[in-house]
Amino acid sequence: MIALADKVSKSFGGRTLYSQATLQLNAGERWALVGPNGSGKTTFLKIFMGLEPADEGSVTFAKETTVGYLEQETKLAGKKTALAEVVDSAQEVKRYERLVSELEQKICATERASRSLDVVRLRVDPLHDRYQAIRERALDWAARLKDRASLAEADSDSLKRTIGEAKEAVNAASTELERAKTVAADVRVDKGRLEVQVEGAINAIMATGAILDEALKIPAPDDREVAERQVASLRRQIEGIGPVNEVAMDEYLRLKERADYISEQVEDLEGARNSLRKINAAIDRKMRNRFLVVFDKVNQNFGEIFSLLFPGGTAHIEMTDPDNLAETGIEIVAQPRGKRISKMMLMSGGEKSLTALALLFAVYRVRTVPFYVFDEVEAALDDSNLSKLLDAIEQLKETTQLIVISHQRRTMEQADVLYGVSMQADGVSHVVSQRLDQATGKVVDA
Repeated sequence: MIALADKVSKSFGGRTLYSQATLQLNAGERWALVGPNGSGKTTFLKIFMGLEPADEGSVTFAKETTVGYLEQETKLAGKKTALAEVVDSAQEVKRYERLVSELEQKICATERASRSLDVVRLRVDPLHDRYQAIRERALDWAARLKDRASLAEADSDSLKRTIGEAKEAVNAASTELERAKTVAADVRVDKGRLEVQVEGAINAIMATGAILDEALKIPAPDDREVAERQVASLRRQIEGIGPVNEVAMDEYLRLKERADYISEQVEDLEGARNSLRKINAAIDRKMRNRFLVVFDKVNQNFGEIFSLLFPGGTAHIEMTDPDNLAETGIEIVAQPRGKRISKMMLMSGGEKSLTALALLFAVYRVRTVPFYVFDEVEAALDDSNLSKLLDAIEQLKETTQLIVISHQRRTMEQADVLYGVSMQADGVSHVVSQRLDQATGKVVDA
């Protein structure tokens, strides 16, 4: 048993998720929690892993048990990427909007100022010229009237004509003056309108946060059509982005904090994985070296024991894939004296048994255990091969103990203690034991 959750109960929001739940995890088992969303699967898993307390019950773990809990973060990574894109898009939209607004305001202000100045110049220049002409004519008439006034006494008719011409000149001058006043009034109106437009442009520039002096230094656009196309393109991009979530930045910061925490955990896991890989590589190297050493010893012992069981014969073991020790197979090559056998399938039953026993004894020499159990291993052997096996068992008795199950009399004679099972009555078994003296062959203890 690895972990046990005993009579666990849990409530959430006034609702009982589960009551008196019991779950036991044994070694080698895998299990899954299945249920609809909101049924408490994740909560029960966290309680079972010891990451969250239960209302009732207990969770116990076996000694030296390490618990790991990995939460899915694929959606988190997707949300983080989407939010980062939204934030970048929002910042790009604001920058484009600010550029579009500044560009439109500069274009409009420049065009209005240019048109107004041209109109004022076209109206003021003729009026100024006319004013100078009228002034010069008035001065000329005044001089002429002064000269004529001195001659009024001499010629009254000439004086009357002069006065009439003067009156006509005065009327004409008055008419021109009124016309000039009207033009001046129109100019004042245009000036006021331009002042209002200029003031509105200044306020718009100040509203963008730009410095007025720097804004006035920006030159007018060289190509109005290109600027308008840029404005239209920026507007289409803004419309294509769609509405911007105002709380995206807060959500991004919250998810970024969570992502940073998970990243730290991932880095820790990566470090642990690298450490385990190093340990695994070290163990693998040691196992390979140990395997080669044991393989050489078994191969040497196998050749010696096979030559003992088959005098004059040779045998060895070889790897099918020496370059891949983890997956290599082992082939047995055995050649009794006087025979040329390419495959063990061509051996007799007794030869196969003795070859298998030779390999088994070779392994036993490398790693000795307190005792071995042989269950009728000599059943397929004839008297000659049986004698060879008994000689090998006699040598093996010097380093370990043997329990041999046999029906062969010669094998029983080789034993130190005999145990037999007899049935004295129907269905009733009885065990009989005898200890033999190898020197005399007599029973010494019953």
